[in-house]
Order: sequence, then structure tokens, then C-alpha cells
Amino acid sequence: MLASASFDNTVKLWSIEGEGGKKFAFIKNLKGQNTDVTSVSFSPNSDIIATVGADKLVKIWSINGTLLRTWEGHERGIRSLNFSPNGQTLATASEDNSVKIWRLDGSLLTTLKGHRAIIYGVSFSPDGQTIATASADNTVKLWRPDIWLLKTLEVKFPKDREHLVYGVSFNPNGNIVASASRDKTVKLWNLKAEGRRQKAEEFSYLRDSIIPLLLKGHQEWVYSVSFSPDGSTIASASKDKTVKLWSLGGEAIASWKAHNDEVFDASFSPDGQTIATASADKTVKLWNKNGKLLRTIAGHSGWVYSVCFSPDGQVIATASADRTVKLWNKNGKLLRTIAEGGGEVNWVTFSPDGRTIALASDDNTVKIRTVDGRLLRTLEDHSNKVSRVSFSPNGRVLASSSFDNTVKLWSLDGRLLKTLAGHRDRVYGLSWSTDGKMLASGSWDGTVKLWGVEEMTPLAVNSEMNDRVGELVGRTCDRIHDYLRYNLQDTTCN
Repeated sequence: MLASASFDNTVKLWSIEGEGGKKFAFIKNLKGQNTDVTSVSFSPNSDIIATVGADKLVKIWSINGTLLRTWEGHERGIRSLNFSPNGQTLATASEDNSVKIWRLDGSLLTTLKGHRAIIYGVSFSPDGQTIATASADNTVKLWRPDIWLLKTLEVKFPKDREHLVYGVSFNPNGNIVASASRDKTVKLWNLKAEGRRQKAEEFSYLRDSIIPLLLKGHQEWVYSVSFSPDGSTIASASKDKTVKLWSLGGEAIASWKAHNDEVFDASFSPDGQTIATASADKTVKLWNKNGKLLRTIAGHSGWVYSVCFSPDGQVIATASADRTVKLWNKNGKLLRTIAEGGGEVNWVTFSPDGRTIALASDDNTVKIRTVDGRLLRTLEDHSNKVSRVSFSPNGRVLASSSFDNTVKLWSLDGRLLKTLAGHRDRVYGLSWSTDGKMLASGSWDGTVKLWGVEEMTPLAVNSEMNDRVGELVGRTCDRIHDYLRYNLQDTTCN
């Protein structure tokens, strides 16, 4: 069977007859198209047909012509679509410069952004591990479809600005997410009541809502939340100048006034015995779990937004509004000051091996430096302030969140791997599950989003990949040439 799509607003089905398949007999029209149809595709097992067009709609049809499902796919017209080899997902390419990956029920898995002009073609590799896209920006891009939105966690009562999320944290077991909110609460989201480690593939199809456990006690906004290394205790930092410790059951274990001004961050040492806090009073303080002050570290000339321990617990890094990052030993001695001239430094974190640090800044950039201060990479793609950075547990990928409402994933050599779009307001919180299979993002839109992550291997073209890349590019460019030949006086691929 053959399907044809036309600018006369029709999709036609044909049977292939005669020796060598040179004759075609009309079977039927697929009724329901109201505008130009730009692309049509059979699923791999040929049991369903998908169509897209200038009306921005994706339509799924049975083989007998019954319309099964319709959803709006993009902000502008859709130019091309393609099924994955296993038939479980569908990729659409659009005039809005994006490609979207969908389940067949219309739920969005991920959005691929990076092209600067209309995307005319999209194609999966035979193994489904790579996607090729071709665009009027004169580029072909290769992508790995290895991250998707699992679930959005949000309160069900009326939402307003008080419910915006400042911070998120996975527990070590990966089955609980804690979020810090402007509504003065910490919320515990139990992803799996059984208490075992959550698997992304199990969680990906949950449709039921998750009702969080509310930890109440702070008198002002809660900026930060973190789990102890053993997962038994939660620390929260607040605008009310206090730090609180909580059990997993929601009971308050300890509470104390930590600073003379807002507390932006609280972080456990690797052994779980010390808590470091960062404050608008320009100091960092070290505490034991009973709230006893061990040490005050002073030296910044502006608010201190972030504090973290190195993996071995021997070094403390702080990020400040004074546009510096400072490294201290655990006794509070200043080891090094790293000046960042571009803007306030909002966050600092160590890589898992402790050899590098990543910085999030108001100048819209992420910087990767060695612990002695040497600049390795400047990552530039965000269009607004970068609020958080977080290394994946294996240290191969760096996630950044921004006031531009996105999360971006980077390879350590500076390549942008993926942009995660879906939040409707600035993204403040980031946290990886300890197995690296899930990433949580918290936003001022009042939601926490969970993303399922496969192995994020940066895609590089090498000698072993040349044949496969050539095939992908060739297939995609063939489709583009066909389109351009009949529709445009332009060429995209050569």
C-alpha cells in the first residue's frame, strides 16, 4: 500500500499492482484534513498511518481510514514526521525550528532545539538510537533521543506565585524527591511507596497524581533542601534565617537560627556529620546535626548563594554575589579566590571526582574550572541568568537550569547535548538521582518535572560511525531535496 500527502488537503491511499509495482489503484481518501498535508508515514508494522500539516496538528489513522487521535504538535506548521523503528514513538519537524518526540497517545517525550530555521526533514537511524534533522539553516544535526519527561509533580490546590519551587533534591534511594517552595513548606514526593529504588522505565507510564507530604514549620520562603548521604535526614534553608532538619516521616528533628539574614543554601558533608550554610549575611557557617556552631567562615563581600563540599570532604566551595567563588579547607582557611567578572555567581558544584568545579552565573554562562582556578570551558546557550548546575553521578554530563525556563545538558568538552523545554517560568532547582537515570527540575511555575535519562554519550562522528552517519544524512537530504524541488527555490543539503 502507498500513501500520498498533498497540498490539496488530502491524503490518499493506493494499492500497488502490476509487475514490478508500476501500477497504482486508488483506494480511498483519509477524510478530516482541512489544510495542506505536508507529510505522511506508515508505522513500521503498517497498522497505522500518521499525517501532519500546516495546521500544526498530528493525526493518527487506522489502516482502514478511521481517525484515531489528533493533537496539536507545534507552534507553527509541521513539515515532516517519522516513526521510530520500534513504532512506539513519532518524531515531528516544524517551522518553529524544533523537533518533538511523541508517544502515540500524544504525550510529549522531549523537544529537540538547536536549529535556527525551519526544519524540513527528520529521520531515525535503523537502531532507533540516533535522529537526523535537516534545516533551512544549512545544517544537518544528529541527536540521541535519550531523555524524556516522565512526570510533572504539582500541587492540585489553586496555584499562585506562593507555590513556586526554589530547590529540589533526590534521596539516595531515588524514590523520594524533596522540593523547597515559596509557600514556606518542604514537600516530599514519594515516587514509589514500596520504598525500593525507582526505575525510570517503571515510572514513565504512571498516570496517577502524587500527593506530597508537606513539612511545615518555616515562617518564610524555603530556598534549599538536601538529603543527608544516608537519606535519613532532610535539611532545609529559609528566608526566616533558620535551618531545619526533618525525618522522612515529616517530623522536625532540629531547628535553629543559623544566620542574621536569609539562609540560601544548606549542604551536608560527605560523612553526614557537618552541615554548611550560606547566607545573605555574607558568611558561611559549619554546624553539627544538633545545631551547634562549629565554625564561621567570612571573606565574601556579597551575599553567599551556594556552598558545597568536595567529594572527599576536605574542601568547601562557596559562590557569591560579589562575583567570586572561594575555596576553603574544612577548617575555614581560604585556599583560593576565583574572580568571575561577568556577573554574580549563583551556584557552584564539584564534579564527582573532585577535580573540577562548575559555576552558574548571572551573565547567562556556565563555566567549568579546575580546582586551582584554571578555566576549561565556558558554556554559552542560555538566554538568561543561569541559576543552578549539577554534574551527573558519573561526571560525564553537566546539567544547567536558567531563568530562560529551560534545563540544558552539556558534555564536558562544551557541546550542548540537549535542551529540556517544558517549564513555564524560571527553573531554579536541579537534582540527579544517584543512579543517574532521572533528573529533577524545579521551577517558579510551581512544578517539579522528572526526566528519564539514558546513557548520555556525546555524539561524535568517528570512523566507525561514518557509514551510519552518511546513510542518515543521505536519507534526510533526499527528503529535503524532494520537498525543495517542488516547493522552494532554495537548497539546504549538498
